Amino acid sequence: MIMTKNYQILNFIIAALFSVTFFSSCEKEPVASFSVEPENVVQYEEIQFTSTSQDAISYLWDFGGGLTSTDANPKVQFLTTGEVVVKLTAINDKGEHTVSQTITVSKPDNHYMLGTTKYAITNNMFWYSAMGSTYIRLLTPVAGQTNSDLLKLYPYQGLGTVDQTYTWAESKAAGTYNFGYTADYAGMNYAWTAIGKTGSGSLKVEEVADGIFKFSGTMILSVGAYDFNTGLFTETSTKNLTLYYVGPITPLP
Repeated sequence: MIMTKNYQILNFIIAALFSVTFFSSCEKEPVASFSVEPENVVQYEEIQFTSTSQDAISYLWDFGGGLTSTDANPKVQFLTTGEVVVKLTAINDKGEHTVSQTITVSKPDNHYMLGTTKYAITNNMFWYSAMGSTYIRLLTPVAGQTNSDLLKLYPYQGLGTVDQTYTWAESKAAGTYNFGYTADYAGMNYAWTAIGKTGSGSLKVEEVADGIFKFSGTMILSVGAYDFNTGLFTETSTKNLTLYYVGPITPLP
């Protein structure tokens, strides 16, 4: 009986030691890694960072400029352009491991399309007031022209502000918003002019950062002749205009 008890005790001790050794060997040091979506990182756009780390129980992200996160898969918005070093530290009870990756943050590809022709936007949009009307203007230099092309947007919100997200055709009645386009604009002289077809378009305006607005959507321009004496506009054709702009709106002086 004594030998049997001793044998049972010995088996218990061996089993306990084996269990401790087994579970200790399973606790590996973490290996940090992560992915970025989209890979083309653009200023002001929301970027998804996803940890693909192994054996981690907690995380510490460093996005530079004092921006950090302890989420496993944070979404981040970069407010400046250039190169930034993103670091992820994966942590568990056995230790920690850090990996880093250099991210290039590009400027937004601000542009609009008139039909199939792309025009680069190099100036900021700005508020403008004339003859009792306040609206947003954009002047776009065009190669081969003496004068810039003029795009005019009349948002519903009023003087000097765009204070909410809206969509022309959905949130307001047809005709609430208007827009226009004048090519080779020099006051009363121009190459051709257009106004927006009433109720057309899907332009959306969002404030994506403090004082930074995103304009995106497609509008239908009614191209024709404007009679300054009668105020009548005669349509001769139409053009599709697709707009993408991310940046500030310069206030009224």
